[in-house]
Amino acid sequence: MNRARLAAVILLALIAVGPVRGSGTVPTSLLPPVGLKPFLLRTDEPAVDTFPRTPSFAWWPYAGASSYGFELATSKTFDESSVVWSTSSLTFKLKTPAVSIPLALPWMTGKAPFYALYARVRARFHGGWTPWSRPYGFNMRWKSLPQESGTSYPGLVRWEPVEGATSYEVWFIEESKRFSTVTNVADEREYYTFHQSTQRSGVVSWRVRAVRKVYGALPNGLPAVTYGPWSDIFTSVNPAFASGPLTPTAAVSETVTTPSASVTHNLTPAFVFSGNQSFDGNPYELYRVYIATDRDCVNVVFKGSIVGSPAYAPRITQPLALPGGSTEVAAARTRSFSPDLPLDASAHQVGEMADFTPVTPSDELGSAPSGSSSATPTDSTIPPDLLNPASPSALDDLWDSGWPSGQYYWTVVPVQAGLDSRGVWTYQDMELPQDACQEGRVLAFGKTSAPATTSASGKPFSSGLSPAGRLASAAGASPSFYGVPLVAWEPALGAAAYEVQRSKQLYPFNAVGNSIFTAATSTLLAGLSPGTWYYRVRGIDPYVPGAVKTMTWSDPVAVVITKPKIAVAPNY
Repeated sequence: MNRARLAAVILLALIAVGPVRGSGTVPTSLLPPVGLKPFLLRTDEPAVDTFPRTPSFAWWPYAGASSYGFELATSKTFDESSVVWSTSSLTFKLKTPAVSIPLALPWMTGKAPFYALYARVRARFHGGWTPWSRPYGFNMRWKSLPQESGTSYPGLVRWEPVEGATSYEVWFIEESKRFSTVTNVADEREYYTFHQSTQRSGVVSWRVRAVRKVYGALPNGLPAVTYGPWSDIFTSVNPAFASGPLTPTAAVSETVTTPSASVTHNLTPAFVFSGNQSFDGNPYELYRVYIATDRDCVNVVFKGSIVGSPAYAPRITQPLALPGGSTEVAAARTRSFSPDLPLDASAHQVGEMADFTPVTPSDELGSAPSGSSSATPTDSTIPPDLLNPASPSALDDLWDSGWPSGQYYWTVVPVQAGLDSRGVWTYQDMELPQDACQEGRVLAFGKTSAPATTSASGKPFSSGLSPAGRLASAAGASPSFYGVPLVAWEPALGAAAYEVQRSKQLYPFNAVGNSIFTAATSTLLAGLSPGTWYYRVRGIDPYVPGAVKTMTWSDPVAVVITKPKIAVAPNY
Protein backbone atom coordinates (compact mmCIF):
# COMPACT_ATOMS: atom_id res chain seq x y z
CA MET A 1 0.00 0.00 0.00
CA ASN A 2 1.55 3.31 -1.05
CA ARG A 3 1.81 6.27 1.30
CA ALA A 4 -1.02 8.30 -0.32
CA ARG A 5 -3.45 5.40 -0.12
CA LEU A 6 -2.47 4.68 3.49
CA ALA A 7 -3.13 8.31 4.38
CA ALA A 8 -6.51 8.12 2.71
CA VAL A 9 -7.45 4.99 4.65
CA ILE A 10 -6.44 6.62 7.96
CA LEU A 11 -8.46 9.72 7.09
CA LEU A 12 -11.53 7.65 6.23
CA ALA A 13 -11.22 5.77 9.49
CA LEU A 14 -11.27 9.09 11.32
CA ILE A 15 -14.25 10.24 9.29
CA ALA A 16 -16.14 7.03 10.04
CA VAL A 17 -15.87 7.78 13.77
CA GLY A 18 -18.14 10.77 13.13
CA PRO A 19 -18.39 13.97 15.17
CA VAL A 20 -17.39 14.18 18.80
CA ARG A 21 -20.54 13.64 20.81
CA GLY A 22 -21.63 16.57 22.90
CA SER A 23 -19.18 18.96 21.30
CA GLY A 24 -21.86 20.66 19.18
CA THR A 25 -19.38 21.17 16.33
CA VAL A 26 -17.76 19.12 13.63
CA PRO A 27 -14.04 18.47 14.13
CA THR A 28 -12.04 20.97 12.09
CA SER A 29 -9.82 18.13 10.84
CA LEU A 30 -12.63 16.75 8.67
CA LEU A 31 -12.13 17.34 4.97
CA PRO A 32 -14.86 18.19 2.43
CA PRO A 33 -16.40 15.52 0.19
CA VAL A 34 -14.41 14.60 -2.91
CA GLY A 35 -15.14 13.14 -6.33
CA LEU A 36 -17.83 15.69 -7.30
CA LYS A 37 -18.66 15.48 -11.01
CA PRO A 38 -21.65 16.09 -13.34
CA PHE A 39 -23.25 13.50 -15.62
CA LEU A 40 -26.26 13.17 -17.92
CA LEU A 41 -27.37 9.53 -17.63
CA ARG A 42 -25.05 7.46 -15.41
CA THR A 43 -22.55 8.25 -12.69
CA ASP A 44 -19.90 6.14 -14.42
CA GLU A 45 -19.71 8.53 -17.37
CA PRO A 46 -16.34 10.24 -17.97
CA ALA A 47 -16.09 13.66 -16.31
CA VAL A 48 -16.64 16.55 -18.76
CA ASP A 49 -17.33 20.26 -18.37
CA THR A 50 -19.89 21.06 -21.12
CA PHE A 51 -23.52 19.90 -21.36
CA PRO A 52 -26.38 20.56 -23.82
CA ARG A 53 -29.00 20.05 -21.09
CA THR A 54 -29.09 20.15 -17.29
CA PRO A 55 -26.74 17.56 -15.77
CA SER A 56 -27.04 15.70 -12.49
CA PHE A 57 -24.19 15.51 -9.95
CA ALA A 58 -22.61 12.75 -7.88
CA TRP A 59 -19.69 12.46 -5.44
CA TRP A 60 -17.98 9.83 -3.31
CA PRO A 61 -20.01 8.71 -0.28
CA TYR A 62 -18.87 10.31 2.97
CA ALA A 63 -18.72 7.82 5.83
CA GLY A 64 -20.66 8.95 8.88
CA ALA A 65 -22.60 11.70 7.06
CA SER A 66 -26.31 11.98 7.82
CA SER A 67 -27.10 14.04 4.68
CA TYR A 68 -25.56 16.35 2.10
CA GLY A 69 -25.87 19.96 1.06
CA PHE A 70 -25.45 21.01 -2.57
CA GLU A 71 -25.32 24.41 -4.27
CA LEU A 72 -25.24 25.57 -7.89
CA ALA A 73 -24.18 29.13 -8.70
CA THR A 74 -22.95 31.40 -11.47
CA SER A 75 -19.88 32.35 -9.43
CA LYS A 76 -17.32 30.26 -7.57
CA THR A 77 -17.80 32.65 -4.62
CA PHE A 78 -21.35 31.30 -4.19
CA ASP A 79 -22.61 34.60 -2.84
CA GLU A 80 -26.34 34.89 -2.33
CA SER A 81 -27.02 36.73 -5.60
CA SER A 82 -25.24 34.06 -7.69
CA VAL A 83 -26.86 30.89 -6.29
CA VAL A 84 -29.12 29.29 -8.91
CA TRP A 85 -30.33 26.27 -6.92
CA SER A 86 -29.57 24.44 -3.67
CA THR A 87 -30.81 21.43 -1.73
CA SER A 88 -32.73 23.77 0.56
CA SER A 89 -35.38 23.57 -2.19
CA LEU A 90 -35.88 19.85 -1.52
CA THR A 91 -38.68 18.61 0.74
CA PHE A 92 -36.48 15.79 2.06
CA LYS A 93 -32.93 15.41 3.32
CA LEU A 94 -30.46 14.46 0.63
CA LYS A 95 -28.85 11.24 1.89
CA THR A 96 -27.71 9.79 -1.44
CA PRO A 97 -24.41 11.17 -2.80
CA ALA A 98 -26.14 12.31 -6.00
CA VAL A 99 -28.55 15.11 -6.85
CA SER A 100 -30.85 16.05 -9.72
CA ILE A 101 -31.43 19.75 -10.47
CA PRO A 102 -35.08 20.16 -11.57
CA LEU A 103 -34.44 23.15 -13.86
CA ALA A 104 -33.83 23.64 -17.57
CA LEU A 105 -30.61 25.57 -17.22
CA PRO A 106 -29.99 28.12 -19.98
CA TRP A 107 -27.16 27.83 -22.45
CA MET A 108 -24.36 29.92 -21.03
CA THR A 109 -20.60 29.58 -21.33
CA GLY A 110 -17.49 31.02 -19.77
CA LYS A 111 -13.96 31.43 -21.03
CA ALA A 112 -11.15 29.37 -19.52
CA PRO A 113 -10.17 29.35 -16.73
CA PHE A 114 -13.63 30.64 -15.79
CA TYR A 115 -16.92 28.78 -16.21
CA ALA A 116 -20.54 29.89 -16.47
CA LEU A 117 -21.72 27.68 -13.59
CA TYR A 118 -20.18 26.10 -10.49
CA ALA A 119 -21.30 23.30 -8.18
CA ARG A 120 -20.18 22.31 -4.69
CA VAL A 121 -21.20 19.85 -1.98
CA ARG A 122 -20.72 19.35 1.77
CA ALA A 123 -21.58 16.61 4.26
CA ARG A 124 -23.69 17.02 7.39
CA PHE A 125 -23.04 15.43 10.78
CA HIS A 126 -25.09 15.76 13.96
CA GLY A 127 -22.82 18.55 15.09
CA GLY A 128 -22.75 20.57 11.87
CA TRP A 129 -21.27 20.59 8.37
CA THR A 130 -17.95 19.77 6.76
CA PRO A 131 -16.32 22.47 4.64
CA TRP A 132 -17.61 22.87 1.08
CA SER A 133 -15.91 20.83 -1.62
CA ARG A 134 -13.78 22.41 -4.29
CA PRO A 135 -16.12 24.04 -6.87
CA TYR A 136 -16.69 22.11 -10.09
CA GLY A 137 -17.01 24.50 -13.04
CA PHE A 138 -18.98 23.68 -16.17
CA ASN A 139 -20.73 25.29 -19.13
CA MET A 140 -24.14 24.85 -20.71
CA ARG A 141 -23.75 24.79 -24.48
CA TRP A 142 -25.50 23.48 -27.58
CA LYS A 143 -24.17 20.12 -28.70
CA SER A 144 -24.24 20.96 -32.41
CA LEU A 145 -25.39 23.57 -34.89
CA PRO A 146 -28.51 22.86 -36.94
CA GLN A 147 -27.67 20.97 -40.11
CA GLU A 148 -29.68 20.85 -43.32
CA SER A 149 -31.53 17.56 -43.49
CA GLY A 150 -32.79 15.06 -46.00
CA THR A 151 -34.56 15.33 -49.33
CA SER A 152 -35.48 18.85 -50.41
CA TYR A 153 -38.98 19.84 -51.47
CA PRO A 154 -40.01 22.99 -53.38
CA GLY A 155 -40.99 25.74 -50.94
CA LEU A 156 -39.63 23.99 -47.83
CA VAL A 157 -36.48 24.02 -45.66
CA ARG A 158 -35.62 21.27 -43.18
CA TRP A 159 -32.92 20.69 -40.55
CA GLU A 160 -31.82 18.13 -37.97
CA PRO A 161 -33.23 18.65 -34.43
CA VAL A 162 -30.73 19.97 -31.86
CA GLU A 163 -30.49 18.33 -28.43
CA GLY A 164 -31.60 20.68 -25.66
CA ALA A 165 -33.53 23.02 -27.99
CA THR A 166 -37.14 23.90 -27.17
CA SER A 167 -37.77 25.80 -30.42
CA TYR A 168 -35.97 27.26 -33.44
CA GLU A 169 -35.61 30.63 -35.09
CA VAL A 170 -35.42 30.72 -38.90
CA TRP A 171 -33.93 33.58 -40.93
CA PHE A 172 -34.74 34.04 -44.62
CA ILE A 173 -31.92 36.29 -45.71
CA GLU A 174 -33.28 37.75 -48.98
CA GLU A 175 -36.60 38.61 -47.32
CA SER A 176 -35.04 39.93 -44.05
CA LYS A 177 -37.56 37.73 -42.25
CA ARG A 178 -37.17 35.91 -38.94
CA PHE A 179 -39.76 33.73 -37.21
CA SER A 180 -40.00 30.86 -34.71
CA THR A 181 -41.21 27.29 -34.87
CA VAL A 182 -41.16 24.23 -32.60
CA THR A 183 -40.76 21.72 -35.42
CA ASN A 184 -37.78 21.13 -37.72
CA VAL A 185 -39.28 22.44 -40.96
CA ALA A 186 -40.33 25.83 -42.34
CA ASP A 187 -42.14 26.83 -45.50
CA GLU A 188 -40.87 29.60 -47.79
CA ARG A 189 -44.11 31.55 -48.00
CA GLU A 190 -42.28 34.91 -48.04
CA TYR A 191 -40.65 33.98 -51.35
CA TYR A 192 -43.89 32.92 -53.04
CA THR A 193 -46.86 34.77 -51.61
CA PHE A 194 -47.77 37.56 -54.06
CA HIS A 195 -44.62 36.81 -56.07
CA GLN A 196 -45.25 33.62 -58.03
CA SER A 197 -45.18 35.39 -61.41
CA THR A 198 -41.98 37.34 -60.68
CA GLN A 199 -39.83 34.28 -59.88
CA ARG A 200 -38.68 35.59 -56.50
CA SER A 201 -39.05 32.02 -55.33
CA GLY A 202 -35.99 30.66 -57.15
CA VAL A 203 -33.02 30.94 -54.76
CA VAL A 204 -33.51 30.90 -50.99
CA SER A 205 -30.66 31.65 -48.57
CA TRP A 206 -31.49 30.72 -45.01
CA ARG A 207 -30.09 30.09 -41.57
CA VAL A 208 -31.54 28.56 -38.41
CA ARG A 209 -30.59 28.62 -34.74
CA ALA A 210 -31.72 26.62 -31.74
CA VAL A 211 -33.59 28.32 -28.89
CA ARG A 212 -33.62 27.04 -25.30
CA LYS A 213 -36.48 28.22 -23.10
CA VAL A 214 -35.75 28.03 -19.38
CA TYR A 215 -38.40 26.04 -17.51
CA GLY A 216 -38.46 26.14 -13.74
CA ALA A 217 -37.98 29.23 -11.58
CA LEU A 218 -34.43 30.61 -11.40
CA PRO A 219 -34.13 32.74 -8.25
CA ASN A 220 -31.18 34.86 -9.40
CA GLY A 221 -32.87 36.24 -12.52
CA LEU A 222 -31.05 34.32 -15.26
CA PRO A 223 -32.54 34.95 -18.73
CA ALA A 224 -35.69 33.01 -19.59
CA VAL A 225 -34.60 32.32 -23.19
CA THR A 226 -31.14 31.67 -24.61
CA TYR A 227 -30.00 31.11 -28.17
CA GLY A 228 -27.47 28.93 -29.92
CA PRO A 229 -25.42 30.42 -32.76
CA TRP A 230 -26.82 30.76 -36.27
CA SER A 231 -26.10 27.85 -38.59
CA ASP A 232 -24.09 28.15 -41.76
CA ILE A 233 -25.91 29.75 -44.67
CA PHE A 234 -27.88 27.10 -46.54
CA THR A 235 -29.12 27.61 -50.09
CA SER A 236 -32.23 26.10 -51.63
CA VAL A 237 -32.97 26.37 -55.35
CA ASN A 238 -36.63 25.97 -56.22
CA PRO A 239 -37.98 25.13 -59.66
CA ALA A 240 -40.46 27.42 -61.39
CA PHE A 241 -43.87 27.25 -59.79
CA ALA A 242 -45.72 24.35 -61.41
CA SER A 243 -49.28 24.82 -62.59
CA GLY A 244 -51.82 22.01 -62.68
CA PRO A 245 -54.35 20.46 -60.30
CA LEU A 246 -53.67 20.98 -56.58
CA THR A 247 -52.24 17.69 -55.28
CA PRO A 248 -50.96 16.73 -51.79
CA THR A 249 -47.40 15.42 -52.04
CA ALA A 250 -45.87 14.76 -48.63
CA ALA A 251 -45.93 15.46 -44.87
CA VAL A 252 -42.37 16.21 -43.72
CA SER A 253 -40.74 16.47 -40.27
CA GLU A 254 -38.11 14.10 -38.83
CA THR A 255 -39.83 11.49 -41.03
CA VAL A 256 -41.64 11.75 -44.37
CA THR A 257 -45.14 10.60 -45.32
CA THR A 258 -45.90 10.15 -49.02
CA PRO A 259 -48.89 8.65 -50.88
CA SER A 260 -47.08 5.29 -50.84
CA ALA A 261 -45.90 5.43 -47.20
CA SER A 262 -48.09 6.54 -44.30
CA VAL A 263 -45.87 6.90 -41.22
CA THR A 264 -45.97 8.57 -37.85
CA HIS A 265 -44.25 11.83 -36.90
CA ASN A 266 -42.88 12.85 -33.51
CA LEU A 267 -42.83 16.51 -34.54
CA THR A 268 -45.69 18.38 -36.23
CA PRO A 269 -44.91 18.12 -39.96
CA ALA A 270 -44.95 20.51 -42.87
CA PHE A 271 -47.34 19.79 -45.74
CA VAL A 272 -46.07 19.83 -49.32
CA PHE A 273 -48.32 20.03 -52.37
CA SER A 274 -48.06 20.80 -56.08
CA GLY A 275 -50.20 22.63 -58.61
CA ASN A 276 -52.41 25.70 -58.35
CA GLN A 277 -55.77 24.73 -59.88
CA SER A 278 -59.10 24.02 -58.26
CA PHE A 279 -61.34 21.21 -59.45
CA ASP A 280 -62.91 23.52 -62.06
CA GLY A 281 -59.48 24.21 -63.56
CA ASN A 282 -59.16 27.83 -62.38
CA PRO A 283 -55.71 28.86 -61.09
CA TYR A 284 -55.14 30.53 -57.71
CA GLU A 285 -52.12 32.02 -55.97
CA LEU A 286 -53.09 31.38 -52.34
CA TYR A 287 -53.73 28.11 -50.48
CA ARG A 288 -54.80 26.80 -47.08
CA VAL A 289 -54.08 23.42 -45.46
CA TYR A 290 -56.74 21.68 -43.36
CA ILE A 291 -56.19 18.73 -41.01
CA ALA A 292 -59.03 16.48 -39.90
CA THR A 293 -59.49 13.33 -37.83
CA ASP A 294 -61.61 11.57 -40.48
CA ARG A 295 -60.90 10.71 -44.10
CA ASP A 296 -63.92 12.73 -45.22
CA CYS A 297 -62.30 15.85 -43.69
CA VAL A 298 -65.49 16.84 -41.89
CA ASN A 299 -64.08 16.98 -38.34
CA VAL A 300 -61.41 19.62 -38.92
CA VAL A 301 -58.99 20.12 -36.00
CA PHE A 302 -56.40 22.40 -37.61
CA LYS A 303 -56.65 25.28 -40.09
CA GLY A 304 -53.45 26.58 -41.62
CA SER A 305 -52.47 30.13 -42.39
CA ILE A 306 -52.87 31.25 -46.01
CA VAL A 307 -49.67 30.85 -48.04
CA GLY A 308 -48.62 31.26 -51.65
CA SER A 309 -45.88 28.63 -51.42
CA PRO A 310 -46.23 24.96 -52.43
CA ALA A 311 -45.72 23.99 -48.79
CA TYR A 312 -47.08 24.98 -45.39
CA ALA A 313 -45.53 24.54 -41.93
CA PRO A 314 -46.95 25.95 -38.66
CA ARG A 315 -45.12 28.83 -36.96
CA ILE A 316 -45.41 29.94 -33.34
CA THR A 317 -44.46 33.59 -34.05
CA GLN A 318 -44.68 36.09 -36.89
CA PRO A 319 -46.68 34.40 -39.62
CA LEU A 320 -46.74 36.31 -42.91
CA ALA A 321 -49.15 39.22 -42.44
CA LEU A 322 -51.68 39.52 -45.26
CA PRO A 323 -53.65 42.66 -46.09
CA GLY A 324 -56.77 42.95 -43.98
CA GLY A 325 -58.22 44.39 -40.81
CA SER A 326 -57.21 48.02 -41.33
CA THR A 327 -59.58 49.81 -43.72
CA GLU A 328 -57.14 52.70 -44.14
CA VAL A 329 -54.36 50.39 -45.27
CA ALA A 330 -56.54 48.06 -47.31
CA ALA A 331 -58.36 50.80 -49.22
CA ALA A 332 -55.10 51.84 -50.84
CA ARG A 333 -54.52 48.41 -52.36
CA THR A 334 -55.72 47.05 -55.69
CA ARG A 335 -57.26 43.67 -56.39
CA SER A 336 -54.23 42.47 -58.33
CA PHE A 337 -51.19 41.48 -56.30
CA SER A 338 -47.83 42.89 -57.34
CA PRO A 339 -44.22 42.37 -56.19
CA ASP A 340 -44.16 45.64 -54.28
CA LEU A 341 -47.44 45.12 -52.45
CA PRO A 342 -46.98 46.60 -48.94
CA LEU A 343 -47.85 44.34 -46.06
CA ASP A 344 -49.40 45.57 -42.84
CA ALA A 345 -47.46 43.95 -39.97
CA SER A 346 -50.47 44.27 -37.68
CA ALA A 347 -52.96 42.82 -40.16
CA HIS A 348 -54.48 39.41 -39.72
CA GLN A 349 -56.14 37.04 -42.12
CA VAL A 350 -59.84 37.85 -42.36
CA GLY A 351 -61.23 34.82 -44.14
CA GLU A 352 -64.12 32.45 -44.73
CA MET A 353 -64.49 28.84 -45.74
CA ALA A 354 -66.35 28.07 -48.96
CA ASP A 355 -69.61 27.81 -46.96
CA PHE A 356 -68.93 31.31 -45.46
CA THR A 357 -67.93 29.95 -42.04
CA PRO A 358 -65.32 32.34 -40.53
CA VAL A 359 -61.78 30.96 -40.52
CA THR A 360 -59.15 31.79 -37.91
CA PRO A 361 -55.81 30.04 -38.57
CA SER A 362 -54.76 27.69 -35.79
CA ASP A 363 -51.27 29.20 -35.78
CA GLU A 364 -52.47 32.77 -35.34
CA LEU A 365 -51.52 34.19 -31.94
CA GLY A 366 -54.35 33.91 -29.46
CA SER A 367 -56.49 31.71 -31.69
CA ALA A 368 -58.74 29.07 -30.10
CA PRO A 369 -57.93 25.66 -31.60
CA SER A 370 -60.75 23.64 -33.13
CA GLY A 371 -62.07 20.94 -30.86
CA SER A 372 -60.46 22.26 -27.66
CA SER A 373 -62.55 23.87 -24.96
CA SER A 374 -59.81 25.13 -22.68
CA ALA A 375 -56.13 25.94 -22.49
CA THR A 376 -56.05 24.74 -18.89
CA PRO A 377 -54.46 21.29 -18.43
CA THR A 378 -56.71 18.55 -17.15
CA ASP A 379 -54.02 17.71 -14.58
CA SER A 380 -53.91 20.83 -12.45
CA THR A 381 -50.95 19.46 -10.49
CA ILE A 382 -48.51 20.33 -13.30
CA PRO A 383 -46.56 23.41 -12.15
CA PRO A 384 -47.62 26.46 -14.22
CA ASP A 385 -44.04 27.43 -15.05
CA LEU A 386 -43.63 24.12 -16.91
CA LEU A 387 -46.60 24.91 -19.14
CA ASN A 388 -45.80 28.42 -20.30
CA PRO A 389 -44.17 28.51 -23.74
CA ALA A 390 -41.95 31.35 -24.90
CA SER A 391 -44.37 34.27 -25.07
CA PRO A 392 -46.10 35.32 -27.21
CA SER A 393 -46.49 32.08 -29.12
CA ALA A 394 -49.18 30.31 -31.05
CA LEU A 395 -50.10 26.89 -29.67
CA ASP A 396 -49.98 24.90 -32.88
CA ASP A 397 -48.47 21.49 -32.11
CA LEU A 398 -50.73 18.59 -33.03
CA TRP A 399 -52.12 16.12 -30.53
CA ASP A 400 -51.26 12.41 -30.65
CA SER A 401 -53.39 10.68 -33.26
CA GLY A 402 -53.41 7.25 -31.61
CA TRP A 403 -51.18 5.71 -34.27
CA PRO A 404 -51.40 3.22 -35.93
CA SER A 405 -55.17 2.81 -35.56
CA GLY A 406 -55.69 6.57 -35.39
CA GLN A 407 -54.51 8.91 -38.14
CA TYR A 408 -54.84 12.48 -39.35
CA TYR A 409 -55.96 13.40 -42.85
CA TRP A 410 -54.90 16.57 -44.59
CA THR A 411 -55.86 18.43 -47.72
CA VAL A 412 -55.20 21.78 -49.36
CA VAL A 413 -57.73 24.16 -50.91
CA PRO A 414 -57.32 27.27 -53.10
CA VAL A 415 -58.04 30.70 -51.63
CA GLN A 416 -59.24 33.86 -53.40
CA ALA A 417 -58.29 37.31 -52.07
CA GLY A 418 -60.20 40.54 -52.70
CA LEU A 419 -61.57 43.78 -51.31
CA ASP A 420 -65.08 43.82 -49.90
CA SER A 421 -67.53 46.71 -50.08
CA ARG A 422 -65.85 48.36 -47.06
CA GLY A 423 -62.44 48.32 -48.68
CA VAL A 424 -61.20 45.57 -46.37
CA TRP A 425 -59.21 42.65 -47.74
CA THR A 426 -60.96 39.31 -47.27
CA TYR A 427 -59.97 35.76 -48.11
CA GLN A 428 -62.42 33.19 -49.42
CA ASP A 429 -61.70 29.46 -49.58
CA MET A 430 -62.88 28.29 -53.00
CA GLU A 431 -63.53 24.70 -51.90
CA LEU A 432 -64.60 22.93 -48.76
CA PRO A 433 -62.02 20.57 -47.25
CA GLN A 434 -64.62 17.76 -47.23
CA ASP A 435 -65.20 18.20 -50.97
CA ALA A 436 -61.44 18.18 -51.65
CA CYS A 437 -61.01 14.98 -49.62
CA GLN A 438 -63.99 13.23 -51.17
CA GLU A 439 -62.52 13.96 -54.61
CA GLY A 440 -59.30 12.21 -53.59
CA ARG A 441 -57.14 15.22 -52.67
CA VAL A 442 -56.17 13.79 -49.28
CA LEU A 443 -53.21 12.12 -47.57
CA ALA A 444 -53.01 10.39 -44.17
CA PHE A 445 -50.28 10.67 -41.56
CA GLY A 446 -49.76 9.83 -37.88
CA LYS A 447 -48.59 12.03 -35.01
CA THR A 448 -47.18 10.24 -31.98
CA SER A 449 -45.30 11.91 -29.17
CA ALA A 450 -41.99 10.24 -28.54
CA PRO A 451 -41.53 8.46 -25.20
CA ALA A 452 -38.45 9.29 -23.15
CA THR A 453 -35.67 6.70 -23.47
CA THR A 454 -34.97 5.34 -19.98
CA SER A 455 -32.41 2.59 -20.66
CA ALA A 456 -29.86 1.25 -23.12
CA SER A 457 -28.62 -2.30 -23.72
CA GLY A 458 -31.03 -3.57 -21.08
CA LYS A 459 -29.58 -1.33 -18.36
CA PRO A 460 -31.69 1.53 -16.94
CA PHE A 461 -30.18 5.00 -16.65
CA SER A 462 -30.22 4.83 -12.86
CA SER A 463 -27.58 5.35 -10.15
CA GLY A 464 -27.34 5.41 -6.37
CA LEU A 465 -25.85 3.69 -3.35
CA SER A 466 -25.45 -0.03 -3.86
CA PRO A 467 -26.36 -2.41 -0.99
CA ALA A 468 -22.61 -2.55 -0.33
CA GLY A 469 -22.53 1.19 0.28
CA ARG A 470 -20.83 2.28 -2.94
CA LEU A 471 -22.03 4.78 -5.51
CA ALA A 472 -22.90 2.72 -8.59
CA SER A 473 -24.83 2.78 -11.85
CA ALA A 474 -27.30 0.08 -12.87
CA ALA A 475 -25.56 -3.13 -13.93
CA GLY A 476 -28.71 -5.02 -14.95
CA ALA A 477 -32.38 -4.69 -15.82
CA SER A 478 -33.51 -4.55 -12.14
CA PRO A 479 -30.78 -2.70 -10.23
CA SER A 480 -30.72 -2.64 -6.43
CA PHE A 481 -30.05 0.57 -4.51
CA TYR A 482 -30.05 1.65 -0.90
CA GLY A 483 -32.03 4.77 -0.11
CA VAL A 484 -32.96 7.22 -2.87
CA PRO A 485 -31.91 6.29 -6.43
CA LEU A 486 -31.38 8.87 -9.17
CA VAL A 487 -32.99 8.00 -12.51
CA ALA A 488 -32.35 9.71 -15.85
CA TRP A 489 -33.57 9.53 -19.44
CA GLU A 490 -32.81 10.74 -22.94
CA PRO A 491 -34.95 13.71 -23.97
CA ALA A 492 -38.08 13.17 -26.07
CA LEU A 493 -38.61 15.25 -29.22
CA GLY A 494 -41.02 18.09 -28.49
CA ALA A 495 -40.88 17.79 -24.69
CA ALA A 496 -40.01 20.84 -22.57
CA ALA A 497 -40.55 19.16 -19.18
CA TYR A 498 -41.34 15.72 -17.76
CA GLU A 499 -43.63 13.84 -15.38
CA VAL A 500 -42.42 10.79 -13.42
CA GLN A 501 -44.66 8.27 -11.64
CA ARG A 502 -43.89 5.35 -9.30
CA SER A 503 -45.81 2.10 -8.79
CA LYS A 504 -45.45 -1.02 -6.64
CA GLN A 505 -46.65 -3.23 -9.48
CA LEU A 506 -45.84 -3.48 -13.16
CA TYR A 507 -49.31 -4.13 -14.47
CA PRO A 508 -51.60 -2.47 -14.00
CA PHE A 509 -49.37 0.50 -13.25
CA ASN A 510 -50.98 2.20 -10.24
CA ALA A 511 -49.21 5.45 -9.41
CA VAL A 512 -48.24 5.82 -5.75
CA GLY A 513 -47.97 9.31 -4.28
CA ASN A 514 -47.78 12.55 -6.24
CA SER A 515 -46.15 12.72 -9.63
CA ILE A 516 -42.69 14.25 -9.85
CA PHE A 517 -42.44 17.15 -12.31
CA THR A 518 -39.12 18.40 -13.58
CA ALA A 519 -37.68 20.51 -16.37
CA ALA A 520 -34.53 18.37 -16.32
CA THR A 521 -33.98 14.86 -17.68
CA SER A 522 -33.40 13.19 -14.31
CA THR A 523 -34.92 13.03 -10.85
CA LEU A 524 -34.51 11.48 -7.41
CA LEU A 525 -37.04 8.80 -6.49
CA ALA A 526 -37.53 9.73 -2.85
CA GLY A 527 -39.85 8.05 -0.35
CA LEU A 528 -39.63 4.47 -1.67
CA SER A 529 -39.89 1.69 0.92
CA PRO A 530 -37.73 -1.46 0.57
CA GLY A 531 -38.94 -3.73 -2.22
CA THR A 532 -39.37 -3.72 -5.98
CA TRP A 533 -40.70 -0.53 -7.57
CA TYR A 534 -41.45 0.58 -11.12
CA TYR A 535 -41.23 4.07 -12.57
CA ARG A 536 -42.19 5.61 -15.88
CA VAL A 537 -41.59 8.97 -17.60
CA ARG A 538 -43.50 11.11 -20.08
CA GLY A 539 -42.90 14.50 -21.64
CA ILE A 540 -44.92 17.72 -21.34
CA ASP A 541 -45.40 19.81 -24.50
CA PRO A 542 -46.58 23.37 -23.71
CA TYR A 543 -47.23 24.12 -27.40
CA VAL A 544 -50.08 21.61 -27.73
CA PRO A 545 -53.38 23.52 -27.66
CA GLY A 546 -56.20 22.63 -25.34
CA ALA A 547 -56.38 20.75 -22.08
CA VAL A 548 -53.95 17.86 -22.62
CA LYS A 549 -50.25 18.76 -22.60
CA THR A 550 -48.77 15.37 -21.68
CA MET A 551 -47.06 12.97 -24.08
CA THR A 552 -46.55 9.20 -24.32
CA TRP A 553 -45.41 7.24 -21.25
CA SER A 554 -42.15 5.32 -21.41
CA ASP A 555 -42.19 1.61 -20.65
CA PRO A 556 -42.05 1.00 -16.86
CA VAL A 557 -38.58 0.41 -15.42
CA ALA A 558 -37.84 -1.72 -12.35
CA VAL A 559 -35.73 -0.62 -9.40
CA VAL A 560 -35.17 -2.56 -6.15
CA ILE A 561 -34.81 -0.65 -2.88
CA THR A 562 -32.79 -2.57 -0.28
CA LYS A 563 -31.30 -2.05 3.15
CA PRO A 564 -27.51 -1.62 3.37
CA LYS A 565 -25.41 -4.70 4.05
CA ILE A 566 -22.33 -2.84 5.23
CA ALA A 567 -21.38 0.69 6.19
CA VAL A 568 -21.18 3.36 3.51
CA ALA A 569 -17.80 3.25 1.78
CA PRO A 570 -16.18 5.77 -0.53
CA ASN A 571 -15.51 4.83 -4.19
CA TYR A 572 -11.77 4.27 -4.60
